[in-house]
Amino acid sequence: MASTDERQTSVEQIDVAILFTDIEGSTARWDADADAMREQLARHDAVLTQSILENEGQVVKHTGDGFLARFSSSAHAAAAAISVQLRLADLDFSAVGGLKVRAAIDVGAVENRNGDLYGTPLNRCARLMDAAHGGQVLASEYARDDLLSARSLRNLEDVASIDFADLGLHRLKGLARPQRVFQVLHSQLPQAFPPPRSLNSSIGNLPIDANPVLGRDDLIARVGELLETPGIVTLIGSGGVGKTSLAIRVGHEVAVRFPDGVWFVDLAPVHDRRSMAAALIRSMGLARRSGQTLEATLRDVLSSRQALLIIDNAEHLAEATKDLVNQVLVHGSPSRLLVTSRIPLGSSAETKIRVEPLLTPRRVGVRTMEDALLSPAVQLFVERATLARPSFALSEENFADAVAICDELDGLPLAIELAAARVEVMSLHQIAARLDDRFRLLQAGPDQDSRHRTLIATLDWSYEHLSNDAQRLFSHLSVLASGFSLETAIALTTSDELDVIDQLGELVQNSMLAVDHSAEEIRYRMIETMRDYAALRLEEAGGTGDARARHLRHFRELAAALRSATWARRALSTLDRCRLELPDLRRAFEYALSSDPSVAVSIATDLYALWIVRDLVADGRRWLNEIAEAMGDTRPELSADLIRALDDAGTLAWMMGNVEDAERYIESALEIAEEMGVEPPPKALVRLGSIRSLAGDPAEGLRLCNLARDMALRDDADLESLMVVERTLGAVLALSGAPAEGAEICERAMSRARETDLWLASALTN
Repeated sequence: MASTDERQTSVEQIDVAILFTDIEGSTARWDADADAMREQLARHDAVLTQSILENEGQVVKHTGDGFLARFSSSAHAAAAAISVQLRLADLDFSAVGGLKVRAAIDVGAVENRNGDLYGTPLNRCARLMDAAHGGQVLASEYARDDLLSARSLRNLEDVASIDFADLGLHRLKGLARPQRVFQVLHSQLPQAFPPPRSLNSSIGNLPIDANPVLGRDDLIARVGELLETPGIVTLIGSGGVGKTSLAIRVGHEVAVRFPDGVWFVDLAPVHDRRSMAAALIRSMGLARRSGQTLEATLRDVLSSRQALLIIDNAEHLAEATKDLVNQVLVHGSPSRLLVTSRIPLGSSAETKIRVEPLLTPRRVGVRTMEDALLSPAVQLFVERATLARPSFALSEENFADAVAICDELDGLPLAIELAAARVEVMSLHQIAARLDDRFRLLQAGPDQDSRHRTLIATLDWSYEHLSNDAQRLFSHLSVLASGFSLETAIALTTSDELDVIDQLGELVQNSMLAVDHSAEEIRYRMIETMRDYAALRLEEAGGTGDARARHLRHFRELAAALRSATWARRALSTLDRCRLELPDLRRAFEYALSSDPSVAVSIATDLYALWIVRDLVADGRRWLNEIAEAMGDTRPELSADLIRALDDAGTLAWMMGNVEDAERYIESALEIAEEMGVEPPPKALVRLGSIRSLAGDPAEGLRLCNLARDMALRDDADLESLMVVERTLGAVLALSGAPAEGAEICERAMSRARETDLWLASALTN
């Protein structure tokens, strides 16, 4: 019978280094071929045993298909682990589909109970091994420090070639706190492995990234590269453009590079600079250190840890954010900052990245359903529509409406998502037809962030942080139809030039305007959704009438400037300006058409050179036809402007080959001139003469043309009328059998045309 002492367990505290190993995926191999696996396992065991013994280790026990071994130092444990991996790599395990071992080393005080080991280092090492991949050796922070110490390297000079890669802090199953994990590096071992199989790929509080960020791959890669170097990266863009989603996606992409975690803090609910540091401390799970300010604690943490801090929605506290960042981000810090804001912070260490809306289908030339499915904007719409109604699918019948929705919403991600949510109760055609009232249509449920619950709430957030003057300019810009110049912006407000420059800068900084540097003159543009919002604000302020009047006055003056410049040198610059501003000239024309048709007549006829020289005859005729339709049966007030408009309309119709309309317009001009008791315009007479001549009455045609020339040669005749009459008369003479006389008159027309920019080519044609 055994004595009491013999039955008692022998326990001693010892300091050891530990090696845990295991075969990756062994269960599947046993199930596939147990006999082959049994044979290969014997070879594996021989290699493990030999490597452990050669490095002064001792096998404690087998753990299924793995080993637990003890060593006097972590240097011996690391050498044994490397030896195991190198020897196994040289063997052929193809009989069981290959065989890879994962290993981990740790060091610390354990209990030795009759040869078996117990204690925290063993639990930690076992969990560390679970996180490893086949062929990989992981080490705890304690083992790494022990191995690098002089005590460990003193007797094993050959392990000086061992190095470590810091894989960051990881939560391991069964352990109360995150552990810093290192990969053992050796020149003959593979080094590229996926992130450790921990409960998370890195620590932090980064929100789950459930949805893909479409159409941003290049931008994500660029931001990720910028975060490799010291400084601050600020994502700038309008509300709803997707800055937060982009920042979160970047955070997940680069998480493996930040072993101390990726931390996300939303400043939207923070209302003053005093609360900012507390919000950052709270988001990172820190506590203020004794005797320190919050800023000092943050500075110590960020200067000693390799972390990424994402600060979201910083625009309303941009200056305070800059000041805080300058306090806590010290030179040489391994931590990085990624900020989202509608305006730049203004820090000297800041790299600004502007986030634009997604490319619209119109801009990438979508014509078919296959094209649509390649458009990021349409992809986003389809993805969100499917979430709202799982049975939704893009089809030949509805893809055109999806394209129209994405175009109309300017590729703005939030607007597209809100529109897609409506497919639960509306067809795509119904949604597209109601986007004129987009701010009522595009609303989310109560679970959405209040700033993004409606499209208008998102834009309110930006608008309310503008100065009063910038708000006023922004709302007045809504009357514009397209991009605009500084000169136009000045014309729409009462502020002086330098003030308007400052206000435009504020709007650009707040991502409510974009700047176009592609041409010699800088121009500004506002997306349609922003323009609609500005129009609402203008209407609320009761300023729509004043803004439209300023717009009409400015572009009426531009059209008049073209009329004045038509017969002068350097007229091409004015012509090109009118071509560039044609959408707003059209807008001014529409304003005038509804309020004062006589002003619309002036605009349309003052642009005569634009229609002729820039091959826009059809546009000019359409404008003049709209004037006639707007007047209807109402007898217009007789005026020289009306005569000129009918004369120009006849010319445009004639140039398009529509002789019937041309004759009708010209005869009306002549009738009104007679009724008013004024001389008819020479151009109208010569055009009518040309029409009569080509219609088979050359005698009447020549009579009218000669009458027109006599009138045009008078001292008070304008150069335009004289040149047009001469070149038309020359052509009629040539067609009537007098080519020499016709050529002589055309030569005179050409001589006059050489004094102008616009009409020489036309004269040369004759």
